[in-house]
Formats: sequence, C-alpha cells, structure tokens
Amino acid sequence: MRNDATENTVPVAGAAILGGDDVKPFGSWAPGQSPFPSSRELLAIHEAAHAVAGMRHGFRIATVSIERAIADATNVGAGGHAGECDGICLFAEPQASPAADFRDPRRWPTLENEIAMHLAAAVAEARVLGVSVYVAPSWAHERAAARRLAERRGLPHHEIAPFLSWLLERADRLCDDRWTEIRAIQQLLLAEGTIDGARVHAVLANGHIPEASCS
Repeated sequence: MRNDATENTVPVAGAAILGGDDVKPFGSWAPGQSPFPSSRELLAIHEAAHAVAGMRHGFRIATVSIERAIADATNVGAGGHAGECDGICLFAEPQASPAADFRDPRRWPTLENEIAMHLAAAVAEARVLGVSVYVAPSWAHERAAARRLAERRGLPHHEIAPFLSWLLERADRLCDDRWTEIRAIQQLLLAEGTIDGARVHAVLANGHIPEASCS
C-alpha cells in the first residue's frame, strides 16, 4: 500500500480484501505523534486478541504466552495457534482439525469462528499502531492462514475474498466490543509472560483484571 508523502502517515484502509469503499478506517499513525509500541507490546496484543476472540467464540484456552521458550516447546499441531514471532495461544482442544470436512454446513460456524480469531490479531495490532489492518505486521500471515481455512469450506475461488471480507468485519466488531478485555489480557501478558486459560476466563468474566491479579 502506497504512503502519501504529503501526509507523512501510513494510509488507512481504502478498500476491503475484495475492493470497495465501505470499509471502516482504523486511523493513521504519524511518526512522532504518539509512542510507537514495542515489539513485545505488539506480540502481547496479538496473542491477547487471539485469546479473547477464541474464548468468545467458544474455544477453551489452555495457555497464552509471549515467551519464546514456551512457544518453541509447545506442539502447535495439538491444538494451538502460534503467533508469527515468539508467542502462542494454545487451546484445550484442536479447532479446525485437519481431518474435519468443512464442506458440511454443520461445521461452518466452527470454521468461521477460527478464521475470525486469526483476523482479530491483525485487527488488534492495527488498532494499537493506528494504521490500516492491511499494513499490520501479522496481516499477511493471518490472512494466509484464514484463506487456507476458507478453502477447506469448498467455496468457489471467486467467493473466498468476499467471505474473508465479511469475517474481517466480524473480527473488527469483536475488537470494538471486547477491546477492554483484549487490553487487560495484553497487560497480564506483559507483566507475567504466560497465563493460563483460567486467568483469561477471569478477565472475560469481570471485564478487567481481577484485583487479586494486580499485585
């Protein structure tokens, strides 16, 4: 996406995945305008968004971590989602099992929920950076993962892009609705590095970090 040198900002989204004008902008970030998040802060918001989106969509979380050793030691194939760098959101059970036939309409909600969970991480990064989701650090990675899942539904090629655009809008709305929770999980991850599913559930139940966790 082209930068506008006259504005000295990263441009906001001008089109959806498929194209068009009906896209909610995420704002723009100008150098020197506000503190730029560290890579650790971005990793924490990325994994926090996966965790909140996953749990809100009915997936049980085992562990969320921004510690490289935890991510490296975890068998992602057993039911986890690894961030593009050093973090992981590990679920208590696999979501879109490689053996599942997602052409069956009864399985579509599970597939759609996992795709939205992937896209929510890029949306959350875009929000803390103040840029379009299409230039978020993990956008290419998460969109590729989402597309691979979408292809398993058996959609015609020309229907995949609008399908992903619809789920991106869902991910955006979830981040709007659950931003306080995502930020709370981010802060816990920054403070502790790794948290278990019970801690995530406690934040979602309270809408903030419980007092007992704020020592």
